[in-house]
Amino acid sequence: MLRPDRYGEHNIHENRPGPLSLRSGTLVYATSFKAGIHVLDTTNPFQPQDVTYYIPSIPEGTDTNGINDVQVDENCIVCVVDRLRGGFYILEPNV
Repeated sequence: MLRPDRYGEHNIHENRPGPLSLRSGTLVYATSFKAGIHVLDTTNPFQPQDVTYYIPSIPEGTDTNGINDVQVDENCIVCVVDRLRGGFYILEPNV
């Protein structure tokens, strides 16, 4: 079933220097509105691979979710925001 509303890449975690931010030469953390957050491996920049993703359930009172922003800390703890009604998600790697 196709979800209504916006679809497509929106924002990425920026690899900025600093003690509280993940810096990766090959992983891109990208938000995609209703498609959630995806982590892409760019080891081969001509063929990025989707290595994992998280698509939250649709919040009560809306027809879709709107995952907007992402920040990843030095321990790979991922924080994402749903701009509609879903709120704030904290995700950690399953290693």
